[in-house]
Amino acid sequence: EAFEAAVDGMIYGKEMARTRADDRICKVPYVRSAPVDTFWDLGLSKASGTTAIWCHQHIALQHRFLKGYESHGQSLDHYVKWLLDTGYAFGTHYLPHDAGARRMGKTTTKPWIEMLRELMPGHKFELVPVIDDVAKGIEQTKLKFDECVFDEVGCDDGIKALENYQNEFDAAAGTFRNY
Repeated sequence: EAFEAAVDGMIYGKEMARTRADDRICKVPYVRSAPVDTFWDLGLSKASGTTAIWCHQHIALQHRFLKGYESHGQSLDHYVKWLLDTGYAFGTHYLPHDAGARRMGKTTTKPWIEMLRELMPGHKFELVPVIDDVAKGIEQTKLKFDECVFDEVGCDDGIKALENYQNEFDAAAGTFRNY
């Protein structure tokens, strides 16, 4: 069965297999009458330096993902330019909780949310609260998958990332660690 094809350790393997089986990876049109919200993972201060953005519309009972973008080591204005070049009418930009904090050891550096507000005047930004229990956050995300549709071209890299997102392998125990 397709669901059993999900590899051990894959966090969203079964959900993504079901998404594919239900043909919810397809062409997803932009609906001009509805705002596009964005969801950010700011990796600007992380060792990997990877920042990812998802562009999303909530239409009827569907979460429609139109585009995703990921890059490494770029400045915030790079991501702002990419967003504005989409031509979308934006609703809310959801940022991780730590985007509101000053970076450690840098007393004069503004938090990411302040810098984004300066780069995108008139746009609405909201910090997503911290999730103390990662496993609970993953389970909440899994519960929403059946409502999600992904644009096969615009979200190609993000789809691959979701399909490859996995628990860390513990070589000593010979198994995957769960969150």
